[in-house]
Amino acid sequence: MRLVSLFLLVSASACDSAADLAPTFGDDYRVLAEPAPPTAQDGQVTATVEYSGGCAEHDFVLRSRETSDGIEVWFVHDGRGDACEAAITETLTATLPGVAADAPALWLLQPVGEPVSLR
Repeated sequence: MRLVSLFLLVSASACDSAADLAPTFGDDYRVLAEPAPPTAQDGQVTATVEYSGGCAEHDFVLRSRETSDGIEVWFVHDGRGDACEAAITETLTATLPGVAADAPALWLLQPVGEPVSLR
């Protein structure tokens, strides 16, 4: 597995409001529970993902939004039109937005399935 460097895109307020931003996930991927479930530690979120590809570089960007209960984060995947079908597994690590440190709750949203509670 290779570690992917990610860019954190947030608004000037450090998070987009829930009304302004509906989660979009980009190209297909899934968050894996193995070899380890997603975590948030030391201001970083780490998750292992799987997607199809193998012929082009793929980018993942961490997005976030504030809710009345806490912060939701998710990865947006850009497969750059990669039509190859190899099963690629990568561990992604990205910096959490500053407001996540004080949030009462933190969730990782997934393209399919229930959100994963990170706190």
